Amino acid sequence: MKTTCGYNKHINLVEVLPNYLNAGIKQAKLYKCGLRIMGKLSALFLDSDKIVNPVDLDFSDLKKYPELPYIAIENDFEIKKIFTILRHYTR
Repeated sequence: MKTTCGYNKHINLVEVLPNYLNAGIKQAKLYKCGLRIMGKLSALFLDSDKIVNPVDLDFSDLKKYPELPYIAIENDFEIKKIFTILRHYTR
């Protein structure tokens, strides 16, 4: 099974593939760190999958981690649609 998310201690962020945002949010909450959404995880996760098709991003699970300190969306994948952007994160 390929890696879909993982904690990167060097930057104190959980890196997550966009299709697995829920799992990434849970892990970020566990580590009390931010989130980095990427089309391919960094070299720390050699067995990670890669996103090749456009994806929908659903941020509804962010309500489970309202104290999320940081979120980054990399530009190495194509986004079809974005759902449920909470007002808290759009300042």
